[in-house]
Amino acid sequence: MDELQDHSTQQPVLAGAPSHRGLILAIIMVAISVLAVAGILFYVLKRGGASTLQGNVTHNAAGERLVPLTKDTDHDGLSDAEEAQLGTSPNNPDTDGDGLTDEYEVHQSHTDPLNAHTKDPKITDYQWLVNQSPKF
Repeated sequence: MDELQDHSTQQPVLAGAPSHRGLILAIIMVAISVLAVAGILFYVLKRGGASTLQGNVTHNAAGERLVPLTKDTDHDGLSDAEEAQLGTSPNNPDTDGDGLTDEYEVHQSHTDPLNAHTKDPKITDYQWLVNQSPKF
């Protein structure tokens, strides 16, 4: 009994109370998670993976048109909403039947997706493009 220790200066430990170590560990884990998300966002934005909205058409950082993340029933590259604005069929990828998809006519050949003979009344827009460009 010679070695009695005085325990009166020790703090009582409450059951269920978080220790300082647990709190510090939780703060460190949250900080790591925040830094990981910030790093991923920085990487995506730096590489040009984020898109910018120019009017109703989505483009990447290089200015290239991206397929919208909206419903495209006929899979022609125009969303059903764009087809409704243009008056083209959301169920037919080539509304005018000239051999060119509606998206190609609107965004590349700049022909009328509702008129199979935009450039020449005697031949279709597809035939006209083939005659104009040997690379087509």
